[in-house]
Amino acid sequence: MMPGPHSLPTGTVTFLFSDIEGSTRLLQQLGERYREVLERHGAIVRESLHANGGLALGTEGDSFFAVFTSASAAIAAAVTVQRNLAAEAWPGDVHVRVRIGVHTGEGRIGGDSYVGMDVHRAARIAAAGHGGQVLLSRATRALAEGSLPSGVTLLDLGPHRLKDLDKPEELAQLSIDGLDQHFPSVRSLEPPTALPAELTTFVGRGREIDEVAALLETARLVTLSGPGGTGKTRIAIRLARALAPTMPDGAFFVDLAALSDPALVAPTIARSLGLTEQLDRVIVDDLRAYLEPRALLMVLDNFEHLLAARSLVADLLAAGPRLRVVVTSRTVLNLAGEYEYRVEPLGLPDIDGPLDAEALARSEAITLFAERARAVDPRFAVTAENGVAVAGICIRLDGLPLAIELAASRVRVLEPHEILSRLERKLPVLATGPSGSPVRQQTLTAAIAWSYELLPPAHRAIFARLAIFAGGCTVEAAEVVCNPDRELGIDTFDGVAALVDHSLVRHSAEAGESRFRMLDTIRDFGQDRLTADDDAGRTRTRHTAYFLDLASDAETRLVGADQVSSLGRLEREHANLRAVLGRCLETGDVETGLRLASALWRFWQQRGFLREGRGWLEALLEPPAATHVQPGIRMRGFIALGGISYWLDDADATERAYDAALTLAGEVGDRAGEAEALYNLAFVPIMRGDVAEARKRLETSLEAARSVSRPDLVALSKSSLGIVLSLTGDRRAIDLLQDALDFFRASGDRFHISWTLAELGSAEMLLGRVEAGKSRIRESMEMQAEAMNLPVIGAGMAAVAGRESRAGQHRDALRLMGAVETLRSRTGAAAPLMLTGSRDVVAAGREAMGDDAADRALAEGRSMLFDEAIAYVIDLLKR
Repeated sequence: MMPGPHSLPTGTVTFLFSDIEGSTRLLQQLGERYREVLERHGAIVRESLHANGGLALGTEGDSFFAVFTSASAAIAAAVTVQRNLAAEAWPGDVHVRVRIGVHTGEGRIGGDSYVGMDVHRAARIAAAGHGGQVLLSRATRALAEGSLPSGVTLLDLGPHRLKDLDKPEELAQLSIDGLDQHFPSVRSLEPPTALPAELTTFVGRGREIDEVAALLETARLVTLSGPGGTGKTRIAIRLARALAPTMPDGAFFVDLAALSDPALVAPTIARSLGLTEQLDRVIVDDLRAYLEPRALLMVLDNFEHLLAARSLVADLLAAGPRLRVVVTSRTVLNLAGEYEYRVEPLGLPDIDGPLDAEALARSEAITLFAERARAVDPRFAVTAENGVAVAGICIRLDGLPLAIELAASRVRVLEPHEILSRLERKLPVLATGPSGSPVRQQTLTAAIAWSYELLPPAHRAIFARLAIFAGGCTVEAAEVVCNPDRELGIDTFDGVAALVDHSLVRHSAEAGESRFRMLDTIRDFGQDRLTADDDAGRTRTRHTAYFLDLASDAETRLVGADQVSSLGRLEREHANLRAVLGRCLETGDVETGLRLASALWRFWQQRGFLREGRGWLEALLEPPAATHVQPGIRMRGFIALGGISYWLDDADATERAYDAALTLAGEVGDRAGEAEALYNLAFVPIMRGDVAEARKRLETSLEAARSVSRPDLVALSKSSLGIVLSLTGDRRAIDLLQDALDFFRASGDRFHISWTLAELGSAEMLLGRVEAGKSRIRESMEMQAEAMNLPVIGAGMAAVAGRESRAGQHRDALRLMGAVETLRSRTGAAAPLMLTGSRDVVAAGREAMGDDAADRALAEGRSMLFDEAIAYVIDLLKR
C-alpha cells in the first residue's frame, strides 16, 4: 500500500528511480514467462529498498520510484538491487538489467506524493543510464561519498545535459566490484556549448573544416591565420559547432575583439566558461583547475592585437591535457606545438574555361555572392547573362568573403555588370600579386572604401562615427553620439539600417533590444575615416559623455528595483565603458575617468570584475596626474577603491583608501563626505575581527550621519551597528535594524532591504527570537534569488549556520558554511559580515564531530549547486 502524504519524509530526501532496460525485447523473447520475470524483479527491488530504509512510492510496469531519508541508504539500496538482480537465475538464460538514478533534493509534498524539479531531475538521471548502471547526481555524491558500501567506488562522468533540464548535471557512476563497470556514454543531450548564433547562411568551406578537424585529432592548438575578411571567425564557429558533440565538456567561443588590454584575456576566457574571479586566487589558477579534468574545445577569436597574452594559451594547454584550442588571428602565436592553417579566399571560377551553369555552381565565391544578393533581392539568380559579370566581381575581389558580401549588397540598385565596372575602376591593380601577400588586404580595404564611397555623405558620416563604439551600440546611443539633434539631416535609424543593408554593419538582438556592430576589419577602416573627420573630437567627447551618463544613471539603480536590468545593461556596454576609461588614461582626462570608475564600482563588485575595477581605479588615482583633480572627485574615487578592496577581502588596502577619502573630505570641509568615510572605516576592524572597535566607529559614524542630515547614512550606520551589537548580545540591535529596514522599504532600496533583512534575521536568531529570525532570512533570500545576489544569500546562510551550530546541529551548520564558501567564490566577492562567526561554527563542529566528519560536511556543502543550497537552507528554516 502506498504511504499517505502525512507519513512521507520531508526536508532533504533522496529519490531513486529504476526501470528495466529492454523490457519490450524481454517480453518478445519470453512471451508468457515475462510475467514471472517481472514479478521476481519487483520482489527483488522491493526487498532491497525495504532492507535499506526506503519507501516504495509507486510502480508503473517495470519502473520503481522510492524515497530515502539519507543519500547513503539510497546508494546502499541501489547496490543491493544490482547485486541481487545479477545473482538471480533468470528463466530462458535472459539477463534482467536495470538502470537506476539517484538524486538528493527537497522533499516537497503535492497531493499523495512528491512534486517539484528534484523528482523530475532524479527521473531524468535514471533515464540517462544503461542497464546495470547506477547514476548519482552531484548532490547525492557529495552527501554519501564518505560512506559508500564495501566494494563500491565512484567514477566521475562529468557534466551532462539531460532532457528538459536547463543546466548540465554533473553525474557520477557507482562502480560495484564483481559487476559490469563499463557502459556506453550517458544518454545526454549535446555537451554544453557557448557558441554565437550564425546570422547568415554558411557557404562552402567544407574542405577547410574537414582539414582543421583532422588536424585537431593530433594537434591541440591550431591557429587559423590570414588577412581580415577571409572568414576565419565563421570557419572557427562552424568547426566548433561540428565538433561540439564529440567533446565531452563542450565547445566555447571567446570573443576578444573588443579587448585592448592583454591582462583582460584570462578573465574574459573565465567568464565564457562560466567562472568568476575568486577572492584569494588568481583567475589563471582557477582556469587551470577548471580545465585540468575536462575535454573541451575553445575558440579564441581575434587574437592578433593581444599577442602579449599568448603565454596564457600555452599555460592553459599545459594545465588541461584534453583541451583543444582554435585561434583566429592575422598572425600566428609562435607557440610550441602550434599548427598554422592558412585560411585562403574562396574558390574562384576558371575564367579560361567555359562559364556554364555547372562551372558557376562549383565556385564557392559565386555561391556566396548569390546567397548574399538574394538577401537584398529575393529575385536575384546567377544566369548565363550575368554569370560572367558575377565571376568577374569575385575574381576582382580575390575571393575574399567579406569583400564579396559588400559587393553583393549592391544588387538592390546595381546590375552585376555595373558593379564590376565600378570595381574595375576602383581596383585597377589590387587584384594581382602572389597569394597571401598584403595585396589581399589592400583589395579588401579598397572594397570597403568602394562600398563606403557609394554611400550618401550623411551615411558616410554615421558610418565613421559608429566606428567609435567598441562591442556595438544601441540605436539610442547612435543617435546621441553620431547624429545629435539630427545634425546630419537624416534619421539615425534610417542611416544605420542603410549600413546594415550594405553589409557594413551587423544587426543582432540582445535582451530584447536591437544592437548594431561592425566587423573588426570594417571598424578599422571606419576608425581611420573618423580620425580624418573634422568632427572626430566632438564624436569622442559625445561617446565619453554618453557612457558617463549611462553609468551615473545606473549607479543608484544598482541597488534599487531595476538592479537586475541595470547590471545587464552595463555588462552589455562593458567594452564601451572600458574604451572610455582607456581613452581617459591615454589623454590624461583623469577627472572623467574617476567619475566613471566611481559610478561603476558596484557593477564590478556584483558581476565579478573586482580585480579589473581595482586596476582602473588605482591607475586613475596614481600621482601626479590625479593630484590635479578636484578633491571631491578623488574622494569618490577612493571610496570606490575602498569598496572594491573590501569586497576583495584586503583589509590594509581598504583602510588606506578610506583613510584617503576621509582626509580629502576634511581638506574641502565636506562633512557629509567625512561621515561617509567614518562609516566605511568602521568595516576595517570587522575585517580584522575587532568587534569592540567596530562598534565604537559605527556609533561615531551614526552621530556624524545625524549631524549632516544624511538619512541614508543614518540607516546604513544603524543597520551595521545593529548586527555588531547583536554579536555581543545587546538587544538594542533589533530596534536599530528595524529602523534601518523601515527606511530602506520606504525608499525602495531593494539591495539594502534584502541585506538588512538578512542582518535582522541573524540578529534575532542570535538573541533568541528564532522564528522571527527565520522568517526575515527567508524573505531576504526570496528577494535576492531573483537578482542572483549571492553575497546576500550567503549572509543569510551564514546566519542560519550559526543558529544550527548553537542548537547542536553541527552537520547542518558545516554544510551551510561549505555552501557559503562556494557562493562567496562564485560571486567573486565577500559579503560584509558574511563570515562573521564562521570560525566559531567550524571550530564547534570539529570539536563535536571530529576533523574527518567535519571536513566531509564542509565538502558536502561546497559541492551543492545554487538551487540545492537554497532548497537546503529553506528546509532548515521551515523546521
